[in-house]
This record gives sequence, C-alpha cells and structure tokens, in this order.
Amino acid sequence: MQRGFTKLFNTIVTSTIWSEDDKTRIIWITMLAIADSDGIVSASIPGLAKVANVSVEDTEKAIKNLKAPDPYSRTTEFEGRRIEDVDGGWMVLNYVKYRRMLSEEERREYKAKWIQNKRRQMSTESTAVDGGRRKSTNVSASSSASEWIEGLQREEAYRHVNVKHEFEKMKNWCALKKKQPTRARLINWLNRVDLPLNLKTTGGRVAAPNGLKPDRPVREPTDSEIEAQREIIRKSKESLNL
Repeated sequence: MQRGFTKLFNTIVTSTIWSEDDKTRIIWITMLAIADSDGIVSASIPGLAKVANVSVEDTEKAIKNLKAPDPYSRTTEFEGRRIEDVDGGWMVLNYVKYRRMLSEEERREYKAKWIQNKRRQMSTESTAVDGGRRKSTNVSASSSASEWIEGLQREEAYRHVNVKHEFEKMKNWCALKKKQPTRARLINWLNRVDLPLNLKTTGGRVAAPNGLKPDRPVREPTDSEIEAQREIIRKSKESLNL
C-alpha cells in the first residue's frame, strides 16, 4: 500500500453515494484512500474488508453496489458506475479525471493567493536597504527619524542647509501631492537646495561658507570711482531741489 493522501471534493456529501448504506460509504472512502495515482485499488475482498474494518459479507455487498449503474449519478460516464474489476483488484472510474480537476483548482487557488499577498506587500511596504537590513523609509514614521536628520545636518554636504526646516517643507509638499515623505525623497530634496547667497568680502575676495572657494575675486572700487559716484548723487539732488 502506497503512502499518500486522497483529495476529496466537498460535494461528495451531496452525491448519490452518500445515500448508500454506511458500509458501502466506508468501503468507498477506503478504496479512494488506498488507490494509487492511476486509481487502481490493489486488494482482495478479505484484505479490503480488513483495512476498512468491515465484514467480508458487507464488503461483498458494497463492491456489488459500487459496480452497479447509478441512474441518478451526476456523472453520466460509465452509466454512473464507480469501480470495475481489474487484475489484482479494482479500478476507480473517473479517478484520474477528478484528480486533475483538483490539481488545477489548487493551482488556481495558489496563484490567486500569491497575487493577493504580492499586492498587499507592495501596497503596505516602502522599504530601502540600510546597513544590510530592510527597514521602512517613511521618515515621519521612523522612531529614529530625528537622529537620522541630525546626522544629515552634521554631514559636510548639508551644513549650509537647515535640514529640519527643509524636512518640514518637504512634508507639507508630500501632504499636498499625496506622496510619502521617504528618506530617499528627503535626500533628493536637500540636494536641490541652493547654496546661500549672503557671501561677504574679506580683503577684496569672497569669503564663501564652509571653506568653499569663490568663483572669482571681488575688486574694491578706487577713490576716483567713489568720487565720481558721489558727484552723480550730488547733481541728482540739485536737480530735484533737495
């Protein structure tokens, strides 16, 4: 007897077999349980009776019932017969047909569950690789968001930017656009922030912040150029009677 399990349609309880006597039902379920992949039940009457825990006499009656035509069977093939004699036992008719139907149904069910789980995962997860582990990139939902933002503020690339202020601006933008305030989006946001323009001059040259080199030196005006500007202002006042 081979090891394995038997697949059953739940409609067995509404079929005509369920209207048979209990011994016939027991023999039928036993035959399904010990049938091989081709639906062959290798057994003798006494052997089948022993496995089903049914008397030999009741087993003979059950085999007769299962081999007889069933005019009320939902399956018109073989006139509703469920088994036939073969060398070494019996063959369960339509066994391969129903086995394939169940296998196809299982595959459809598995595929539907796989698609459902995949869609659920894609809709609820926003992840990124950080330190070799996957974690949520929703900055506002992360417990370590403030620490991460403070770390950005200490980085050389963002010292000229008020990271917390820019983060709040980004959150407002995300709320307006119905986007997620992720870490990747904040990095892109910060990278778009321009350098400040309040550059001071020291000794005729631009003192850029954070030690950045200016594009070009700034020349201080000469005395004659200053005097010329003053003359222009004086004449403008006279013309306006100031």
